Amino acid sequence: FDPRSTQNLISPGNLNQKVLGDYQLTTGGVTNVKTIGGPGTLVKDRVAGLFLNCLTTTSINGTTGMVITSPAAVNVTGGADVSIVGANVRITGALIYLN
Repeated sequence: FDPRSTQNLISPGNLNQKVLGDYQLTTGGVTNVKTIGGPGTLVKDRVAGLFLNCLTTTSINGTTGMVITSPAAVNVTGGADVSIVGANVRITGALIYLN
């Protein structure tokens, strides 16, 4: 392995990784993940183009901020209480339903 080089993994097929221990990915630059959600044979439940699942608490941290953007509807659902905490909370919409 030469750390000055670029490595590309290009495959017309599927890629499956199973790690029994911890898995950590650190990049010195930017990480960009793009999914097209096209056909495939490895993942049977193809409801979402990107699906993340964790059996414990999931945490997403943005050091300087976080932006969630969608051209379609965004649904946030909790099985218990859902909290939004911030210095200021702004809700903007043509219609805002509180109950």
